[in-house]
This record gives sequence, structure tokens and C-alpha cells, in this order.
Amino acid sequence: MRIGIDLGGTKIEGIALDDQGKERMRHRVATPGGDYAATLQAIAELVEYIEGLTQHTGSVGIGTPGALSPATGLLRNSNSVCMNGQPLKTDLEKILKREIYISNDAIVLHYLRRLMGSRKVQLLCSASLLVLERVLA
Repeated sequence: MRIGIDLGGTKIEGIALDDQGKERMRHRVATPGGDYAATLQAIAELVEYIEGLTQHTGSVGIGTPGALSPATGLLRNSNSVCMNGQPLKTDLEKILKREIYISNDAIVLHYLRRLMGSRKVQLLCSASLLVLERVLA
């Protein structure tokens, strides 16, 4: 199973896809405004919720505003300013106890449109196939 997380300024949406790419479930929670630690917790709880309902552990991909610096691994240029300068990938990997994949949400959306066409992309959370990119690569 693959879990995609779309991290936004006002909401965090998660989607679970089975091995055939079929949507198993989707759930949305509010983004804790201005609180990095609470945002990490909300993402972790969303992943745990999805895995609990589906009874499967999944690989996790996150589309986020901003991008990870290749030099430092810290998030930069996020419109959610509490996220800037934070080791989002490292922190979430510690919490979730697995490797995760993170990319800028606009880059993920562009990739998905090229991969699937715009009609299908509208049906899926923009981060939902970030893990697929890694699996198919």
C-alpha cells in the first residue's frame, strides 16, 4: 500500500492506494497553524489512522509547499513559515520509523499530470503517487 500526504497551509490530506493504484481511503485534517511540532504530530496521526483503517502499513510520500535543501536537508521557501529551516524528512522518518519521500507539491502535481493525464490527477491527492514515482523509477 502507498500513502500520499498533501501538506497544505490549512489542511493535511492523506490517501491510501492499494498495489494496483486503486484508492482505498482518503481522510483530511486541519493543519495546526504556525506549530511545527503539532504539524508533525498531525501527519503521524493521519498515517496511523489510515494504516489502522486499512490494516496495512504503507510507504509514505509527502507533497509539501517549499522544498528540501540538498545541502542541509532543511525545508525552505515554504509558505507555512513554521516549516522553514526544519528537518521535516528526518523528523518524520524518526516518528514514523521508516523512510519517507518528500517533494515540492507543484513538482509532484506536474509529474502526475505527465504520468496520468490531468483528468485522473484531479481524482487523486497531489502527493498520492509520490511513492509510485520511487517504485516505478
